[in-house]
Amino acid sequence: MSVSFTLATLKVAIQERVEDTGTDFAASLDNIIRIAESRMLRELPLSIWQQRDDVVITQAQQTASKPDDAVAFHALVYTDPDSVVQFLEPRTWTFCQDYAPHTTQSAPKYYAEDYSETEIFIAPVPDLTVTATALYTKRPDSLVIITAGTWLSQKLGDLLLAACMSASEEYNISPELVTMWEEKYTTLYTAAIRDMSHLLPRNYTGMAAQPTPTGKYER
Repeated sequence: MSVSFTLATLKVAIQERVEDTGTDFAASLDNIIRIAESRMLRELPLSIWQQRDDVVITQAQQTASKPDDAVAFHALVYTDPDSVVQFLEPRTWTFCQDYAPHTTQSAPKYYAEDYSETEIFIAPVPDLTVTATALYTKRPDSLVIITAGTWLSQKLGDLLLAACMSASEEYNISPELVTMWEEKYTTLYTAAIRDMSHLLPRNYTGMAAQPTPTGKYER
């Protein structure tokens, strides 16, 4: 059974493990916890946080606004002028730029959510304006706000701690310790996929690598 944390006990656990009680690090803890939460929400697309909302694709414009509460997209679809449902495929921003480096307009085929925190990038340049539907993971309230405990801190506290520790050691520029905590995170993440399988898409096995135009893979 996973350990559980309040905001106060999680901060103590982090500081004990990094052995850093400095004011600069303490002031960064809220942000570190938010980073860890966002990572978990992206990598564990649990159905309890999935939501649908509109995303407007605009002709000749390669960016579209994300819903305000979106953490990670799982699908983006629209109906074309021939009444055919079209599914855009997720790719990285680098892939999209390499795939369609020119301004020639065509039917949207790919989207990249790593373009920015507030927008997705679309390739090729859209040749139509249409309201698409996004299926995505919404952002629940953070432990920084609900200090007595959240679903993540109570159900997956050990995974949250490992994610916080990886982010903390990156903050402290300790690559060897980042590697150690990443290994711990991976072990706990694999267990979480098993334990939370009833809340995950069928046959979900983890974050998939995405192909680049050169045939290599990047995460």
